[in-house]
Amino acid sequence: MPRTVPPTPVRALLVAAAGSLAAALALAAPAAATVPATTTTTTTTTTSGDGAVSWGVRPAAAADGSARANFVYEVEPGDVVDDVLVVTNHGADPLTLDVYAADAFTTPSGALDLLAPGTPSTDLGTWVRVDRSSVDLAPGAEVEVPFVVEVPADARPGDHAAGVVTSLRTSQPGQTVQVDRRMGARVHVRVAGEAVPAVAARDGAVEVTGSANPFAPTAAFVTYTVENTGDTRLAGTAAVRVAGPGGAAAVEVVDELPELLPGDVLVRQVQVDGVWPLGRARADVDVLVEGVGLGAGSAEPRSLTATTWAVPWAQVLLLGAAVGLGLLLPRLSARAPRPGP
Repeated sequence: MPRTVPPTPVRALLVAAAGSLAAALALAAPAAATVPATTTTTTTTTTSGDGAVSWGVRPAAAADGSARANFVYEVEPGDVVDDVLVVTNHGADPLTLDVYAADAFTTPSGALDLLAPGTPSTDLGTWVRVDRSSVDLAPGAEVEVPFVVEVPADARPGDHAAGVVTSLRTSQPGQTVQVDRRMGARVHVRVAGEAVPAVAARDGAVEVTGSANPFAPTAAFVTYTVENTGDTRLAGTAAVRVAGPGGAAAVEVVDELPELLPGDVLVRQVQVDGVWPLGRARADVDVLVEGVGLGAGSAEPRSLTATTWAVPWAQVLLLGAAVGLGLLLPRLSARAPRPGP
């Protein structure tokens, strides 16, 4: 019995569908890859300007005459430290600035900030006593503001952070809302004693985005929370890995963690590109941090896992179209007119 061969246009469609399906299946299981993490960083400064209004702050020179980026002390409980903040008016108009101390904290973006006016300090900000509550500066003038750090006898061993702040409140004519411009110099104190660096990682979650292209991978977004549960400042990294069932098509990125003060809690979201949806996705986060400063030590590593569905809808639709086409074409071929004898 003669074999029925589909017409040439039909054969071409079948070959194209089969080729597309094979390519989609081949791309669904690539080798493991390493790509850089996408993160956002923020920088604080000690100078702010708006037209004629501009001033700066800095620590006074050290005893040996060297410049200092900020105030750093290693103390014993009960110690008293005297120091000086230098404030300079860089503008063309006189300035009156409020001066006070406030606790420091890490913002959600990872930058170090100071408590806003009206928010009471509970730690190092309460140990700092500023010599004056305000300063008057002529244009181009420089003023020294003495302050004292009085360490409580029962101070917790480890790191404490605050800042000596200068503040200018202004408002536009006819408006009741005031704008508070602040600049401060950091104050870091390490109290002697047994200080333990420690970190916690929790609340992991992963989401895999969809893609309309069956031949390209997509992105996953991994969210987790890291908390400094110890007594020292911490800095380090988190390895974020996303993979399919059985560790297939794993992609790993490194999330550079900002400095965390004791007690700080930071929510991180990391974008992981190059992820293939293979039904289920698993995210593993390994946090590795160490204390900042000489002899601070390392914290015990912490890990967490999160899973989610990652249905390859684009590949499923392509496969369904290929199967439907494979079922339809034989029928079309059978109905096609056959050449005469």
